[in-house]
Amino acid sequence: MIHGRRRRSGGAWLVPLAALLAAIFLASPDRAAADSDEEEGEKSCLECHEKFRERLAGEFDHEPFEKGECYACHRFHGFRNRVELKAPIIDLCTECHADVAEMPREEMHEPLLEDESCTLCHEMHSADNAELLIRPGGAVCLECHDGPEEVGAVVHEPFAKLRCVGCHEPHGSEFESNLQMPAGYLCLSCHPGILPDDSPMEMHTADGEKSCENCHSPHGSETPRLLKNDIVSLCTGCHREKRLGESLSEYHSAITEGRCTACHDPHAKPGESLLAKEPPDLCFDCHGEIEKRLALEFPHAAADDDCLNCHDPHGRIAPGEEPALCGECHDVGEKEFLASHGGREPSRCVICHDPHGSTDERMLLEVLHPPFEAGECGECHRAGAPKSVLRRVALCLECHDAPEKIGAHSDRETAGRVCVDCHSPHAAGNRALISG
Repeated sequence: MIHGRRRRSGGAWLVPLAALLAAIFLASPDRAAADSDEEEGEKSCLECHEKFRERLAGEFDHEPFEKGECYACHRFHGFRNRVELKAPIIDLCTECHADVAEMPREEMHEPLLEDESCTLCHEMHSADNAELLIRPGGAVCLECHDGPEEVGAVVHEPFAKLRCVGCHEPHGSEFESNLQMPAGYLCLSCHPGILPDDSPMEMHTADGEKSCENCHSPHGSETPRLLKNDIVSLCTGCHREKRLGESLSEYHSAITEGRCTACHDPHAKPGESLLAKEPPDLCFDCHGEIEKRLALEFPHAAADDDCLNCHDPHGRIAPGEEPALCGECHDVGEKEFLASHGGREPSRCVICHDPHGSTDERMLLEVLHPPFEAGECGECHRAGAPKSVLRRVALCLECHDAPEKIGAHSDRETAGRVCVDCHSPHAAGNRALISG
């Protein structure tokens, strides 16, 4: 310390100007900081601030704090009753954590765009959680994001266990939602074998996009398998071709029962339709009785070749539509055909014929109504009689005894009905001539 000369004048000590300037210089914060820098390593802040060290006695310490290198982040505070940082928090942290600093702003996790963002998730000195997190593991994410109990009844297991960093980069990523990699590859890391050769390039697409998130919610859903909707609504959301019809009553039963995946692989299969198998083997998985019919002596040639020759795989054949369908191969208007059908075009081919296979060359059903089998059409179709005569119970009772009024033939069940509502007047596949 420089001492200037002092002299007395009028009873007061006068401080020479040079000494006054020296005192001001030595008391300045910058000089104090410089002096403290020189003493760094000789004396730690924690030697005086013992209670501060006790308050931050967590299991995990920030390395500079553990080493007592307070000046790595803080300025010397002089006589001010506060500890100052050397720079804004985000700039200070990225001096050591360069990987975050080098990330383009548009790829950063949104909180990182705030000056004090690091302290939203991390403690600066000491913590009881790894990575100095303010809460354990993925629980810190719940400070801003919804938790498992808020995303639906079905929760993705990693999310239920708050393993957020299993899928997301906490600081940022070039991929959407801060994912570690594109969604398709990411899902395959836990769900191998879903795609051929584990390649998302073979993936089922939605609107041209290849991503599991087209159909599945990554965190939770109200629908099994984390689907975004029930399977019929989900599939028809993209596949609304006219052949699907406007109401569920027009669909193939597999669709009305929500079994689209009974025929289609939802993830990847060769071919545009993603069929699990090729017809007719695919159809036989559900319609084994048809396979047996086709093995009879007289299989229907069209059915034996391909079920799709007659059937739309998504829509039903409505009652009464068979003549138009059958007429694509059979000339239902030629004289010989009309003569064998009482001079009229048939209204329901399948009332008498099996469309798949038969033991009869004419593809007739096995059980025939005796008058029909004998060719005695006039027994029921009487000349001059109105067509409505066929709908009279009295006509049937000319040959058949009245059924006992039990079960299906109780008064309650049969009120307003006639025999042909349930029984075929010509042929059927069972001994009671039950239609269908």
